[in-house]
Amino acid sequence: MEDMHIKRDLENKAKDREIIKWALDATNLSALGKRSIDHMSGGQRQRVWIAMALAQQADIILLDEPTTYLDVAYQLEILELLENLNKTHGCTIVMVLHDINMASRYADYLIALKNGKIIGKGTPHQVITRELLREVYQIEADIMIEDYSKKPVCMSCRLCRHMEQDTAVVKAAIVQ
Repeated sequence: MEDMHIKRDLENKAKDREIIKWALDATNLSALGKRSIDHMSGGQRQRVWIAMALAQQADIILLDEPTTYLDVAYQLEILELLENLNKTHGCTIVMVLHDINMASRYADYLIALKNGKIIGKGTPHQVITRELLREVYQIEADIMIEDYSKKPVCMSCRLCRHMEQDTAVVKAAIVQ
């Protein structure tokens, strides 16, 4: 009986090592497998957290601002990794992103919140609109369709209160 437990433990350990190897390969961390996380860059650390979630064999991965404090190249690397995991391994990725353009480019579905309430939801084309951005962020935005992804991006914006001040100045100038 004890031999069966030992055999099962060895089989489980072998399976665990296989899963860990797969998670490291999927997140491009195989070469760093033995390195301490304390000696990794911010982008590498983010990939470690994602690999840990993959090793748990989760169907859904929840991420809170996975690109925060990363330079643009690492942001793209993380988001492309997540996109690849979604498309090739069927993982559902749910994440909070404050970068409107990155959210639009990499998400299939967006939910826009303001003070904990859902203001808009749908595809990037349905959510990234001048009206919604005005309501959620109080900005006037120029929205264009990006050539690569064919998704909407915010090209420039101004705070609405500046627009109101400019309008007040123009009205005052007209009145005088």
